[in-house]
Amino acid sequence: MIISYVTSPPKIFLISVLVLVAYASDPGSFAMAWNQGRAAMIAVIPLAMLEMGRGAFSREPWMRARYGYMVLGVSVAYYLIWTLTSARDLVTRFAIRQGVSPSVAPFSPVQSVDYGVTTIMLASLTLVVLRSKAVTPVLYLGGMTAFLFVDAALPYDSLGLLQFVVPSILVFVGAIVNASGLGGAFAQNNILTLTRGGGFMNLAVFWPSAGVHSIIITLLATIGLSAKLHTSANRTLAYLGLGILGSLIVNVFRISLLSLYALGNISDPEAFERFHSVAGEILFLPWIAGYLLWLVRRETHFKHEPTRIKSHAVDADRS
Repeated sequence: MIISYVTSPPKIFLISVLVLVAYASDPGSFAMAWNQGRAAMIAVIPLAMLEMGRGAFSREPWMRARYGYMVLGVSVAYYLIWTLTSARDLVTRFAIRQGVSPSVAPFSPVQSVDYGVTTIMLASLTLVVLRSKAVTPVLYLGGMTAFLFVDAALPYDSLGLLQFVVPSILVFVGAIVNASGLGGAFAQNNILTLTRGGGFMNLAVFWPSAGVHSIIITLLATIGLSAKLHTSANRTLAYLGLGILGSLIVNVFRISLLSLYALGNISDPEAFERFHSVAGEILFLPWIAGYLLWLVRRETHFKHEPTRIKSHAVDADRS
């Protein structure tokens, strides 16, 4: 039974092994912030299952599965080299030579390379070897790669267009915090000042931390899924609008949650940083998975609706 499962594995098994290999090579990275580790890779499996549906569990013949194992073998070699050698330091030094700030170079540039390579391996596995049309997880990792690259090239508030949304988000966050009664909050530009008792904490929020990356990734995933489902232009635009609105609401809630946590630990910035490193993924992953599942189900229902109406009309003519 086990031998048969390995020689003729389900599609989702091979995709899951890719994520497990990344986890086994560096488990701690799955508990780090978006620009420090691989926590975002957790979404690959549910997104693949969401898009492939029952096809995720269809068995692959050995002739095709062996190429999948070859891709996984390459991934094992890559993750071992990435973890056990000075590859990260080489990328960091190269980024600094290209003008990236030394405070940013060990993070976003390094992770953009890591996610970029992983995106290539995932695309090779799903789109080429398995001949699957599951584009959402590939677009998701590709979006993370692009976002990390932009953050490396234009960190903090250097990209005014994206930074423009931050003050508006902080106004809503300040209103929520003040309404909670746990402390006070005052927003000015990209600074959120939190006060409780005699203590205070200033949170500087730049566009990456405001969740702009989640909006970009949601848009990419929505466009890819809409194209695959042959969604009309009007419905695609509506889905994009809902994706932006939903992502903004999730980010306001996330920053509000972070602010309330900071108020409870206002004299312990390190505790706040630990919570900040995982809070984003905890909220974003259920949101993106739930939204895309709703989109798929709605489109499926919409496409079946004309058939049911036509069937009813035929029945009425016969009667």
